[in-house]
Amino acid sequence: LFRIENGLTIDGQWIPGMYYFYLNYCRIHDKVKKLDSFPNFWDLDADYFSKLDESMKAKQHFAIFKKRQSGFSFKGGVPIVYNLHRYPGSMNYLMSFLEAHADKTWSFVKNYLNHINQYTAFYKNRDPDSNSFIKMSYKEFDEYGRKLERGYKSELHKVAFKDSAEKGVGGAITLAVLEESGVWPNILEVLEFIKPATQAGTETTGQIIIYGSVGDIDKSKGLKTIFYSPEDHNFWSTKNFWSMNEDKGKNTAYFVPEFMCMNPHIDSCGNSDIEASLVSINKERTREKRKSPKLFSFYISQHPLYPEEGFLSRNSNKFPVDLCMQWKSKLLSQDKLKFAGFGAKLFLIDGKVTQKLLPEFDTPLTVWPVDLRKLQADFGGLAEGVCWIYQPPEDNAPESMYIASTDSVDQNLEGA
Repeated sequence: LFRIENGLTIDGQWIPGMYYFYLNYCRIHDKVKKLDSFPNFWDLDADYFSKLDESMKAKQHFAIFKKRQSGFSFKGGVPIVYNLHRYPGSMNYLMSFLEAHADKTWSFVKNYLNHINQYTAFYKNRDPDSNSFIKMSYKEFDEYGRKLERGYKSELHKVAFKDSAEKGVGGAITLAVLEESGVWPNILEVLEFIKPATQAGTETTGQIIIYGSVGDIDKSKGLKTIFYSPEDHNFWSTKNFWSMNEDKGKNTAYFVPEFMCMNPHIDSCGNSDIEASLVSINKERTREKRKSPKLFSFYISQHPLYPEEGFLSRNSNKFPVDLCMQWKSKLLSQDKLKFAGFGAKLFLIDGKVTQKLLPEFDTPLTVWPVDLRKLQADFGGLAEGVCWIYQPPEDNAPESMYIASTDSVDQNLEGA
């Protein structure tokens, strides 16, 4: 009980109490071994449960954007079972958009509870014990023949929100686990309705955990909003070191990339072999590229290396989106590429655009917001920008080969 509540450290590795509970009391089905067993120690799980413990102590909610097949249906049921056994009277909810989305985790919760009752000293009766409501209690008659309810009286409810985001949950919420958040179109509205049940005034008294992979892009906008702006919704955040674009270094929610704990690239100690995983991933992506661009974009979104890959548009695109993203990140990260071109004046002569090169010191305006007064003083009049050509167009180029754009600056200083 002490380790379940306080965790322990082994050879310098911190194992939070909830992770200790998962490793030692929650039987799962191992797809590789094709049998039920206790979970293996994984570096991903150790990190996840440590961050979850951190969020609980900070009284913040927790969101996970993940690759497919990373075991979060198993892990998602752990805080629920932990609460049912540790906190008398706790009110726990397993929520989803469609009821079927929560069925798998519900079955895992029942399996954990059955195993604990059969093999440990933590036995607790469950009455009711249905497919949508569990209460850790039992009935008995006292010496006067009165029927009384005994036990922890901690509860678990399953609630689906397809019909309405305003579905009542009643009373306070100790824990709400939201399944399949990547296919939940009204999840932001649902969060606004259930958050008051996790608060007493301005103090957070309960926790919301959401997790999911991206399904239909239109249905995953809520997950994307929470992931990229967690602090606006009182969700735990961390520095984004995964991205390859301008989002790198900003605060996001928790992300599980494809290369973490990817079978068979996990050593006997549970460490991810990231280098070997990336080799396998690149081979698989090469094979998947033979399919249509839309199917390939969908594949990337289910097996993302970076968060931005998970939210790729699946609309038909003649360009390889993954390669475009890699080139964009390169352009943003390498200063020498920002001005890899030349300034020019363009003239229309006899219906044909011609160019005249400008001196090397002429560069485009890249600072925002624009200090118009300074620019006009520097230019001695109107602050005209420079037409910047990154690559001269070839004759008879195919359609959509090149893109031209302009960004105008208002020269009116009145009220500035």
